[in-house]
Amino acid sequence: MSNSLKKALSEAKTDSTKTLILAKLAHCYTSINFDSAAYFGRMGLKLAKNIGYANGQMLCAIPLGFVLQRTNKGNEGLEVLLNAKRICEKYNNPLILVRILTNLNGSYLNKDNQLALKYIKEAKVLHEKHNIPETFNFINLNMGGTYAAVGLPDSAEKYLNRAYQLESIIAPSGYQTSTTYYLAEYYTKVKKPKQAIKYYKESIDYATKHDITYTLPRAYLGLSNLFKANNQLDSAIFYAKQSFNGGPNSPYYLTTVFNAATSLSGLYEQKNNSMQAYKYLKKASIFKDSLYNIDKSREFDRISYNEQTRLMQIQKKIELENVEYKNRLRLYLLLVVLLGLSFLAFILYRNNKEKLKTNLHLEKTLSTLKSTQAQLIQSEKLASLGELTAGIAHEIQNPLNFVNNFSEVSIELSKELSGALRQRGIESNSEEGELVSDLIQNQEKIHHHGKRASSIVKGMLEHSRNSTGGKEFTDINALVDEYLRLTYHGLRAKDKSFNSDFKTDFDESLPKIEIIPQDFGRVLLNLINNAFYATKGVKNPLVEVKTKRAKNGVVISVKDNGSGMSEVTKAKIFQPFFTTKPTGEGTGLGLSLAYDIVTKGHGGTIEVESVEGKGTTFIIKLPII
Repeated sequence: MSNSLKKALSEAKTDSTKTLILAKLAHCYTSINFDSAAYFGRMGLKLAKNIGYANGQMLCAIPLGFVLQRTNKGNEGLEVLLNAKRICEKYNNPLILVRILTNLNGSYLNKDNQLALKYIKEAKVLHEKHNIPETFNFINLNMGGTYAAVGLPDSAEKYLNRAYQLESIIAPSGYQTSTTYYLAEYYTKVKKPKQAIKYYKESIDYATKHDITYTLPRAYLGLSNLFKANNQLDSAIFYAKQSFNGGPNSPYYLTTVFNAATSLSGLYEQKNNSMQAYKYLKKASIFKDSLYNIDKSREFDRISYNEQTRLMQIQKKIELENVEYKNRLRLYLLLVVLLGLSFLAFILYRNNKEKLKTNLHLEKTLSTLKSTQAQLIQSEKLASLGELTAGIAHEIQNPLNFVNNFSEVSIELSKELSGALRQRGIESNSEEGELVSDLIQNQEKIHHHGKRASSIVKGMLEHSRNSTGGKEFTDINALVDEYLRLTYHGLRAKDKSFNSDFKTDFDESLPKIEIIPQDFGRVLLNLINNAFYATKGVKNPLVEVKTKRAKNGVVISVKDNGSGMSEVTKAKIFQPFFTTKPTGEGTGLGLSLAYDIVTKGHGGTIEVESVEGKGTTFIIKLPII
């Protein structure tokens, strides 16, 4: 096919036709040779820009961005795709936009999984709205891979199996090498090695059959890890070498070859072949320097930050326009109210009894205005704190990552040094042995507290991040039940000593209401998790979750029979960074985030009722629009 396209390129009469052929050539070579794909993509993009051909720019950007993000040029690939997205939004082309969004999903996967999930959900909505059959396969594939990355295995399995079955029945093709690989990765995570080996081998067969390098080295590495876990060292070494020799044109080349070299070093060490172990350890070190280039990491963050800033500015402009419109309505309403009050005051001037009634009404109005003013001031303070938090967290994140990474590497190197000393006859209770032991302990403490700091930074970023989902009509009972059981089983899996009962009372007459399920799920997860935590040490611990319909709204309550809280604690419970948990167990951002989601994101209220020694109840009221 590539030869016929090259011939068509040489015979093309117009630059726009050449651009479209170059886009097809770039797409064709994405599964054959990345260098050629990048060459034709760049040529087509440059030509399209020169002649002002927007459609050509978008079509060339898709394969070019795909290739760049898989050849250690992710920053450039991200910028190419984001520029194409801006053009596509301007000219409103749903088919091309879906393809761009799925590629952006791939750019952010395992870097910012929530943003990756946002882009693939946007692509899915467009795909369903415009009924685009061409994008069905990779929508399912990317949805499955993303849900696996964010830790939702049931959803991941559903979409991956859907993609696998559809490709097997309708259109067997090179897509199956990716689908079978992600299925193998899923079954590896859920500890089902037989299914994992089956799908890894299917992926390798499809990749070999279609001459595609997308997943071949990673599939070999996956097989190697499974055989290593089963102590089949020779098979593990064989497949790790296949992965290591995957070639620089394979996707994820640096990551895969680094992991393969690291694995080979460990495998040869297990077989007491120190020469080969050192050889591959040295190779791993070389690839690691390229893989973790700080300048590239910062550039990726800069591009991503600029795009998010652009979107925030657009959102802020819309919000300002809405505020101005509401302010005008308030002004007109105020003028009407003032005219009405003036007329009422004139009548009440001649009636002493009615004058008293008017004074009481005005006092109540003044109190409401003061309360509203206080709430506005508090909201402004929280908004400013959120912006400050986001800025600080972004600045801290990069150096903190390096502290964590290098402390982890230092621990491994120190342990290797300790082993080397023992091989030389120097015991651990010697002066040198004790020094190495102290060094290991110090590095482990650094790593522990660095991870703790990372958790705090993550919480700060989550608190300051605007919602990325859209509202949809949701069954509240089903959502509450899902997150109650998710929290309960999660705590049981994490803490074997956890023991608490729970009870539900759901109003079956509740209508579906319009909410952002992902955001509201975070609220439920936080409240239910806090309730279970409060029952620790209580005799007959119990958490009760209820729903009921109220006038023009829905009420959700989460009640525990824990130790309760004082009035001082109740007054501070929704403030950022306030927590009653011991140091290291909480950031104090959960309830503040829940308050923002309920009040600002959904126009509802969240209240707390608590009596010391008797328990606490959180009550959420959501309006039915």
